[in-house]
Amino acid sequence: MEDDAAAVNMGGQWHMPTQKQIQELLDNTTITRVTDYNGSGINGILFTSKTDINRKLFIPSAGNFGKGSVYNVGDDGGVWSSSLTFNDIYRAMSLELGTTEKPHFANKGTSREVGLSVRGVITPNHDTPYYPEPGDPHESGQ
Repeated sequence: MEDDAAAVNMGGQWHMPTQKQIQELLDNTTITRVTDYNGSGINGILFTSKTDINRKLFIPSAGNFGKGSVYNVGDDGGVWSSSLTFNDIYRAMSLELGTTEKPHFANKGTSREVGLSVRGVITPNHDTPYYPEPGDPHESGQ
């Protein structure tokens, strides 16, 4: 639990997505690289459900943090999962947004020294994650 930044900071049912949940997101959505999302000036990746086009999740390309600086904002980034690698406690698995390739799950892990985004999810039935959008009443973790 202490490794789960969403659970520690947001409380309640919030947690970082598991490897399985990230893979389900990749498998069950159409993925589009977006510039200037809804006129916000923010670039990122839009995941749209293959079964309900009204269900969408936008993850900004927030860049990476390392060696005291944030870099590649608007072009790159990633989201931590709650899954650590099996053979190296200094690495964790993540959703890599990338700059030129399709977003993918980094199953070899990413160094935990690298600063990636944390995207909390709620899993009411402990199986299918719920990704609240801004303004959603669940967004505050209440």
